[in-house]
Amino acid sequence: MLTVDMAFRVNSYGDYAVANALGVVSLAICGRAVVVLPAPQPAAKRR
Repeated sequence: MLTVDMAFRVNSYGDYAVANALGVVSLAICGRAVVVLPAPQPAAKRR
């Protein structure tokens, strides 16, 4: 959803600074999720 806000700010207001800030926030959120969330475990095999 942040990408829509970024595109709106650039297209409507030409506000590249806010669009850049939203991009950094989005990158930080995704980076934090990669660090915090555990890696997926392989599925248990049935006998």
